[in-house]
Amino acid sequence: MVGPQQCRLKLTDDRELSADMVLFSAGREGATDGLDLAAAGLEPDPRGRLVVDKATFQTSVGHIYAAGDIIGFPSLASTSMEQGRIAACHAFAAPAHAAPEFFPYGIYSVPEISMIGISEEQAREKGIAYECGVARFRETSRGHIMGIQSGFMKMLFALETRRLLGVHIVGEGATELIHIGQAVLNLEGTLDYFVENTFNYPTPGRGLQGRRAGRLEPHAEDPAQPGRHRSGPGTRPQGGRRLSPDAAQDGARQARAQHEFQP
Repeated sequence: MVGPQQCRLKLTDDRELSADMVLFSAGREGATDGLDLAAAGLEPDPRGRLVVDKATFQTSVGHIYAAGDIIGFPSLASTSMEQGRIAACHAFAAPAHAAPEFFPYGIYSVPEISMIGISEEQAREKGIAYECGVARFRETSRGHIMGIQSGFMKMLFALETRRLLGVHIVGEGATELIHIGQAVLNLEGTLDYFVENTFNYPTPGRGLQGRRAGRLEPHAEDPAQPGRHRSGPGTRPQGGRRLSPDAAQDGARQARAQHEFQP
């Protein structure tokens, strides 16, 4: 319903909301109506999408391939190009690497948002004991130089294996910074990569080394969040340890940075 100066929405539970503007997200549909897919032996789903073999991108008709938005999630330009490459290689019997398990998402908003891997919620669902570190852009030297007051970088690591599980970034250049985490994640890297390597200084990427002097040690499990472990002298109700990204300078790896926890 649209009123004189605002929008009014009636929800399925009979609640009503008023707003100046409403964004309605209907998702995507495959533009397949004019392709006469039935003549090729293909039948799209109700949203016009085709089902494919995720390894080869073959449809149910062996010599027909599909990639991109027409096969549904994730419907990203970057992943669509990779899907097309794999499909073309398979069609011509050329060797091709399998698509990686994880790929980055990028939202070009202000500020930018980007992520790869799993979230804390997913780690708990999988029963993975983990620790996470959060660095604020405003705490980095480059953040001071650029006058950045908002945004953060967050990484999740498995306590048992030290493997990187996920990277989540909100802020300036997030869609570029995520590629550091992507490389480490898909190469099955661990916390040690960030401890033992030197990043240019001052750069936003150094924020990803903010926990380089921290330790990952299993402590008492947090009863409020199964799979989540408490660490250090304090706890965060909803997340992990936050270390200042410049707390540990090169040549001082033996020193332990003071742990700082968000309220």
